[in-house]
Amino acid sequence: MKQDVFFDAMGLVCGAYRQEALNSMKEKETKRLLPRRIVRTALLAAVIVCLLIVGVSASSAVITTPEQAEAAAERELENWKTRGLLAADFDTALEVSGITERKTEVAPPYFFHRVWYARYTIHARNGSGDYVNLAIDTKSGRIKWLSVEAEAKEGDAVLWTQLSADGEDEYRFYDNFEDIFPRELTVGDYCARLGDYWGFTGYRLAPTVDAVYGLDETAPDEELLLCDVPPKDHQDNSYLTIYFEGDQENMPMYLQVTRFPDRVCLMVGDIHMVG
Repeated sequence: MKQDVFFDAMGLVCGAYRQEALNSMKEKETKRLLPRRIVRTALLAAVIVCLLIVGVSASSAVITTPEQAEAAAERELENWKTRGLLAADFDTALEVSGITERKTEVAPPYFFHRVWYARYTIHARNGSGDYVNLAIDTKSGRIKWLSVEAEAKEGDAVLWTQLSADGEDEYRFYDNFEDIFPRELTVGDYCARLGDYWGFTGYRLAPTVDAVYGLDETAPDEELLLCDVPPKDHQDNSYLTIYFEGDQENMPMYLQVTRFPDRVCLMVGDIHMVG
């Protein structure tokens, strides 16, 4: 496809060159083309060819294959570590179990009609055994949604235990968020770093209203530690709603930290499981 466009454009250049020569010959049939006009036309053709080459090179940067998406995922996870959005020792080497491509330009209605570019969704585990699911934007190559689940390790403190409904199993809940992100990060810190990564100029925490989760909550204090968003005495499914300055769609982003039995989870991005 790119080659066809390129050679079609070259044909137009050649046609323009021939027409220029015929016009000149018609004006001065007995004279040869002036060298200056020939040079001018040649330079014009060279400029057009250079622009075409640049265009083809730029378009080739768009992610078009699962292999490119996987490489972009590991690269962007490293970017998140550099920006302090993930823990400094977070393992970004992925063992991918599945990659799916979504080509729709408009998300379903329960995602607030958010317009998005095509994306690849990657399901994987890293070398530490953490579950890593993320969506890569095929145009920007950036992570637009990320979910990380880190299992508790031996030596991690148990916050509380809970019996299963039948009383046969005991669930343990931990506080090992430092396996995913720096423990010293506040809600404001994290939102500011997210905005910078996505190219926004600021952020605004908004109330979270969700009939499915039964939420009608005010925005938290920006100075609250991110790891302290869920209470330390029970499991919590609440999440934060964020609007970013510079987002022309003015659509909400989501940030959630949750404890599950034997693991903790961070989910962040432009979609939410409930929404």
